[in-house]
Amino acid sequence: MSEPPFSEDDILGSAAYAARDEQQYEETVVAHLCSRYGLGVGARRRMSERGEGHLTLRIFHDEFPTFPTILIAKRWRQVREQCRISDLFGNFWSRKFVKEWKQARDTYSGGIDGHFGLVFYWPYLKGQLLPREGEKPAREHGGSVGLVLHDGAINWDVPGVRVVCVSPFGGRYVLEPLSVLLGEIDAECSGAWHPND
Repeated sequence: MSEPPFSEDDILGSAAYAARDEQQYEETVVAHLCSRYGLGVGARRRMSERGEGHLTLRIFHDEFPTFPTILIAKRWRQVREQCRISDLFGNFWSRKFVKEWKQARDTYSGGIDGHFGLVFYWPYLKGQLLPREGEKPAREHGGSVGLVLHDGAINWDVPGVRVVCVSPFGGRYVLEPLSVLLGEIDAECSGAWHPND
């Protein structure tokens, strides 16, 4: 059987394909949060029913309002070409993820009581090798879920790689793997965040 002379992009259209990609990525982030914090099948089912079958971060935050950082997820095409490692240090403020973070924070309709973060897929990211006391370094689970740009506090006792940017317009931004941010949240909650905290 031969391949059809058209691609998935031709059928769905580029915008529909990008929206589907972003939805799947957001579901990956929510599933990672649920897995990390032991939120059972019941919680996932409730969130899925509320989201017309899709897991979204907005529903996650509605279901678990004590989670200390409001997260949104974005995935866009051509991030490999538009945001190479060298781009993180050159003209940082013009990067797409910074513009997306500012726009999302300004337009977030749920009200922001605390910190705000934009999780995005970055193809260069893998789980970090973190030293464990008395053991060989182990690759941290979930490091490859994405990077997060946020305005939260940094717990310097939590190991991990971070880029800290001080804006010429005021404010400080932190870019780090999602797993490092979650480690900081857990440290602030004396062990691990729990929905009943």
